[in-house]
Amino acid sequence: MLIPMSLPETDEADVQAVADVIRSGRLALGPQLEAFEALHCEYVGVKHALAVSAGMVASQ
Repeated sequence: MLIPMSLPETDEADVQAVADVIRSGRLALGPQLEAFEALHCEYVGVKHALAVSAGMVASQ
């Protein structure tokens, strides 16, 4: 039995955002990460947020 894989839901804006990060030379700890953490704080109503690479990292 074949189980079909789902296709990612990406658009040109997503592709451009990835390209911008790659061209910046900052694949980690760059301004996009800081912006994401700030938006997350605003969204959940907290003062601080810390993005990590995986859930396993967050539990340590």
